[in-house]
Amino acid sequence: MSVTHEVFNQVPPLTGHISTFPALWEGLRREGAGWAEREVRDLSRLANGAEAQDWSVVANAHPPEFTHPVIRAAIYDDLPASERDRGHRHAARLLAALPTADVEDVAAHLLLTRPRGEGWAVDRLLEAAERARGMRATDAACRYLRRALEEPPAPERVAGVLAALGDTESRRGNPEAAAVAFRAALDAQADPLKRGEVAVELSLALIRCSRIAEAP
Repeated sequence: MSVTHEVFNQVPPLTGHISTFPALWEGLRREGAGWAEREVRDLSRLANGAEAQDWSVVANAHPPEFTHPVIRAAIYDDLPASERDRGHRHAARLLAALPTADVEDVAAHLLLTRPRGEGWAVDRLLEAAERARGMRATDAACRYLRRALEEPPAPERVAGVLAALGDTESRRGNPEAAAVAFRAALDAQADPLKRGEVAVELSLALIRCSRIAEAP
């Protein structure tokens, strides 16, 4: 077929626009996700290149399909532990930056990461623990509290987290674990008034364990 017309008024390829779009960066900073700006800039440059747009055409023509649930587990298990750790912590940070995110979704990812001493992670785990305690999901609350202690929290917060763990263990009917947590909380607590409160809780836990002689 012979060429009869040549079109000149077509828009140029849509590449390189998002990485220079001011509203995106303003939105990131406004919503508390400014820490991710460099990573988003790098990703946007990649995603808005001509090569990546070619990839999208291929991806749309060949969507991934998992024919059996075991495949997902196999792929996940094949990832190096360090990569899984980075992925879960990154997912937790992204979710934590969203105002509508469920704190227990954030905590679920943090449970699968290694401790790094990051305060934001401790905060999210404690929020999830408080939510779980309010719903009487004491098993989940204990998991979140123990993981928060592993992160760990700032020294001045340790005693409070241990006391919360002791109280939660008591609620779920485990006085032995409660006594261990309260004993550690007592050792970590410097405030005299709070030490007295923890000592009372420790004594009650020891009574339930038939270990009254060990009460402070």
